[in-house]
Amino acid sequence: MKTGTKWLIVALAASLALNMAVVGAFICHQVAASKLRRPVWHGMNPELVNDIRSVRQRFEPRMDSLHREMKMVRRELLLLLREPEPDPKEVDLRLAQAARIQEEMNRLAFESAQLLGARLPPDRRARMFRRFERQFGPPGPGRGRRRNRRRIPEKP
Repeated sequence: MKTGTKWLIVALAASLALNMAVVGAFICHQVAASKLRRPVWHGMNPELVNDIRSVRQRFEPRMDSLHREMKMVRRELLLLLREPEPDPKEVDLRLAQAARIQEEMNRLAFESAQLLGARLPPDRRARMFRRFERQFGPPGPGRGRRRNRRRIPEKP
């Protein structure tokens, strides 16, 4: 066998090993991520799951309507923003509406989480709170609050 052919076989083997390692890491990552994405009630008693669903269904229609209201207020704010000189009273009115809607959404989310937590067993309740802390808690070391936010350069 020629020397060039041997190096080609070695390069092919190294490439296959690297591809297998990447695919294996991807599969392990997906398995670990799927465990994190499971709902809090995964594997629970069906009667308790139905109870939890009823709590969620109780709050969903109102939360959906609040989301729609917020979307409309934001659209109205964008329309005001397009005007050369928007009416300050209209802007204040829309901002007050947005704040009221946001406050009601937060209250509804809190009440829903409170009722869900009261119905969950202690281990599931702790899991739910850990998930909330990961999602809403303060940023960890080396992680900004919003990673995708672009910084506006300061004027010299």
